[in-house]
Amino acid sequence: MERIPNVSSHNPIADVAGQEVFDSSISNFLDVIEERHCQKSLQRAEVMGSQEERRELFFRTFATVQLLDKFSEDMEEANFSENEVNKALIEFSSMTNEDVWRSLSYPHELRGGLLARYKEHIETREMSVSDMIEHMRDHARERGFNIGFHASPFEIKPDTKGDWTVRASENDNRDGDLPMAYYSRSYRTMYRKQGPAYLYFVRVSDSDRNDGNWWRASSLSVIQQVSAKEMDTFVRNMEKRMNGRNGKEQAASVRGR
Repeated sequence: MERIPNVSSHNPIADVAGQEVFDSSISNFLDVIEERHCQKSLQRAEVMGSQEERRELFFRTFATVQLLDKFSEDMEEANFSENEVNKALIEFSSMTNEDVWRSLSYPHELRGGLLARYKEHIETREMSVSDMIEHMRDHARERGFNIGFHASPFEIKPDTKGDWTVRASENDNRDGDLPMAYYSRSYRTMYRKQGPAYLYFVRVSDSDRNDGNWWRASSLSVIQQVSAKEMDTFVRNMEKRMNGRNGKEQAASVRGR
C-alpha cells in the first residue's frame, strides 16, 4: 500500500478567526486564508526531514486552498451571501485537512443542486451554515468519500448533460480485464508522463484499490480542474520561500554572535 506522508492532520486556517472576517470581501478573506496556510506550512516544513515530505505538505496546501476557492465560487453562484460564504470558510477552520477534503468531495454535477437545497433550508431557518458544513462532512465520512488527483495531458470537459467524468481507458488484468481510471493520492506518485497539463480533483472512495502508487476505479467524477503547471510552480515557490526564510534566520544568527 502506498505510504502517504502524514502531513494532513493540522489545518492552518484554524488560526484565522475574529469578527473582522465578516467585514471582509470573500476574495480578501481567501487571500488571508492562503497566506496563513502558507505560513503554517513553512513552519511545519522546517522540522521535516525529507524533501518528499516538504513537497507533499506544500502540494496539500495548494490543493486545500484551491478547493476552498472553488467552493466559495460555487456558494456565490448558489446565491449565498458574502457573510454566509465567509461563515462557511470559518467553519472549515475548525476541521482537520482530511475532513475539509472529505466535505468538499462533492463532484461538479452535484454541487449546484446540493447547494441550492442547502440554501433553501438556511432561508427557512431549518439549517444554519454551520449545520450545512457539518452535514456535508458527516455524509462524506459515512460513505468513505475523499479526494484524489488525476493528471492528464488532455483536457476533459463536462458532457452535454453536465456530467464531468474521467472515464476508464485502460484494461486492468487485476480486475478481470475491465477498463479502469487511475488517480494518485500524493504529489510523489502524480502521473508525469507526456507532461500533464491538467490536474483533476476527483471524488474517490476509501474502498478503491491500489497497486502501491496509483489507485483505480471504474470511473472518476471530477470536482474541479486546475493547471498542473500552477501546481508545480506553487510547490517550487514554497521551497524558495522556505530556503529564503532559513537563509535569513542563519544570517541573523551569525550577526547575533
